[in-house]
Parts: sequence; C-alpha cells; structure tokens
Amino acid sequence: MFLQRLPEHVQELLSVVEGVELNKLAEVADKAMDRRRVPHVATISNSDNHIASDLAALAKQISKLSTRLECSDNPNKGTTAQTDSTKSTQQDDKWLELKNMIEELAKQRRSYYNKNQQNRSGGRSRSRER
Repeated sequence: MFLQRLPEHVQELLSVVEGVELNKLAEVADKAMDRRRVPHVATISNSDNHIASDLAALAKQISKLSTRLECSDNPNKGTTAQTDSTKSTQQDDKWLELKNMIEELAKQRRSYYNKNQQNRSGGRSRSRER
C-alpha cells in the first residue's frame, strides 16, 4: 500500500525486487529517494484550478463593484434625484457587499495556500518518517 504513495521512479525500482520483506523494501525506497537529486514538482489538481478560477471571478466582481461605487459617488453622473439618506444607504450596502467579497476572497486564498503548504510538507515528512 505504501508503494502507491512513492514517486514513479521508486515504484519502478521496487517492482523488480522480489522475495524481500516490507521493511527491506522501505529501506531501498528511502535510499532511492535520498540518491535522487531531481526536485519533484507537484501537479495542480482540478480542485486547485477550480479555486483559482473562483478567486479570479471574485476579483473581477470586486473590480466591477468598485467601478459602480466610483460612478455612484460622482455627482455629475446619473439623472435620478435621491435623498442623501437613500444614497448613503445604497453606498453603505455596496461597501458592505464589497467588504464581504474581499473577505471571502481572502478566506479562499488562505485556504488555498494552506492546503498547498500541507501537501508540500506532508510529502516530505512521510518519506523521512521511515
């Protein structure tokens, strides 16, 4: 079962070894990992791509909201007359929506980076535990 977690080059090496106890296979795998100096690059999974596209969509929405806020703050734009309290409430609502979107974006970004850090450190610590 541990073989499936090893890099492909180590799996290939161990696949030709027959009649050896599991603990000896683990030692061979450790030696193969220590001798191989080529850095490993983790592939990005579809879920990571999904998070990245969600972050891009949120950033785009924030940009649109910022533009709308700038337009509504400009007294020369728009022809409808509104009371100051109505205008203030609408602006507060827009700012709150923008604030919530920024917080969600930051939360997703932290989650994304934490997940990637765990994946990177988890792979190294597992191979050294043996």
